[in-house]
Amino acid sequence: MQPLPFDADFDPGASEFRLDRCYDFAVAAAQAPSNDALSAVVDAFVRTLGTPQYAFMAANIAGHQMRDPVILTNYPLAWRTAYIAGNYTVRDPVVRGMQNRQVPLVWGTQAERDQLPPEGRRHYEEAAEYGLRIGVIVPMYFTGQEFATFAVATDEDEASFLPRAFACAAALQIVGPHLHAAVRRLHGSPQVDSEPLTRREAECLGWAAQGKNMADIGVILGVSRNTVIFHIGNAKRKLGVDTLQGGVARAMSLGYVCIDDQHKGGK
Repeated sequence: MQPLPFDADFDPGASEFRLDRCYDFAVAAAQAPSNDALSAVVDAFVRTLGTPQYAFMAANIAGHQMRDPVILTNYPLAWRTAYIAGNYTVRDPVVRGMQNRQVPLVWGTQAERDQLPPEGRRHYEEAAEYGLRIGVIVPMYFTGQEFATFAVATDEDEASFLPRAFACAAALQIVGPHLHAAVRRLHGSPQVDSEPLTRREAECLGWAAQGKNMADIGVILGVSRNTVIFHIGNAKRKLGVDTLQGGVARAMSLGYVCIDDQHKGGK
């Protein structure tokens, strides 16, 4: 397999993530032809964050016939076996902490452990034996009942990890919708709505994918900011998403937007 664009060694002195690696991830995830290829993309990306272990879970994917959630993870097989045997699917304090949560959670800190009952603390102690000592998890909500979480973990101590925990959370929030869109493409319905994006809608999402705000896009396209908002609102409706980030991710997954050449598709 060819090295991915962001497949680089982690710099332990870095407390910020590189946005270009998030863009590279978005492109690679949108082009991944299989679950294995997508897993390799995720594996390479999380290593650049210094958190080599990850677990992604997506539930209630549109068009997905199976009732069980789709899970991508490189957590050790022995831990996954122990997790199921210990009935942690319902007892895991990290999963329970995600219920109705809207913002990322740094899990495994001493402050959090001190607030847990004995069985919750035992869960963390056991996870640490498999290299899952501390990490970050972000929740993601999509149109309808679709929900996902993206977690990363490391064997570092708390003092080493916390200085870059915010950067890890920010990176996961950026790439998470792109990972969900790729999983949706591979496991769900091929398209949410039969109505295609127009060229202008694809153009607006294409510029948004490059970090431009609504006013910037209006200047580039020679239209008002409100017109850009109108086109992006229509695009989100057609793509079945609630957020701009989700719209960009879904459009890339369906081939309407490509960061390399601005955009494609539409009519």
